[in-house]
Amino acid sequence: MRFCLRGLMLVGLIGVVSLNLVGCGTGSGPIPVKGKVLLDGKPLPDASISFVPQQEGRQATGTTDAEGQFVLSTIDPRDGAMPGKYKVTISQNLPVEETPTGLSADEAMLAAAKAAAKPKAKSSGPQLPEDYTRLDRTPLSQEIPAAGDVVFDIKSK
Repeated sequence: MRFCLRGLMLVGLIGVVSLNLVGCGTGSGPIPVKGKVLLDGKPLPDASISFVPQQEGRQATGTTDAEGQFVLSTIDPRDGAMPGKYKVTISQNLPVEETPTGLSADEAMLAAAKAAAKPKAKSSGPQLPEDYTRLDRTPLSQEIPAAGDVVFDIKSK
C-alpha cells in the first residue's frame, strides 16, 4: 500500500510539472505596431509596408491610409509584429485601370493587350525611390518592440 501511494504521488507530481512546462513557453506573440510613412514630409497614402525579419520569424505587413498611417498585421488583422529586428520595404500602390465588364474573351484579351502597351500610369507628385521597394537595397530597418509609433520620413531625391 505504501508503494502504491508513493507511486501515485510521483505520477501526480510529474503531471503537475509537465503541465507547468507546457504553459511556460516564451509566450511572445505579436506586439501592436502602428506608425506613419511620409514622403518629403507629406503623408504617403495607399502604400504597402512590409517588415521582413532579419532572422527566423514571420513577416508583418500593412497599408497606409490617406494620412500615411499604418497598423501592422502578422497572424490576425492589426495584431502587430513579433519581437525582433526587421528590414522594411515600402512600395506605392499605383492606380490600376479597370477593364470594362461584359466583354467577350477576344475583346477582353485585346483590351488587356492595349493596356499592357500603354505607358504605366504615374501618380502625380513625388515618387518613392526604388531602393525602398527592394529588400536587398532598402536602408530602412526597425526593431520591435519599438519605442512609440514608427515613423519613416523618406526623401524622393
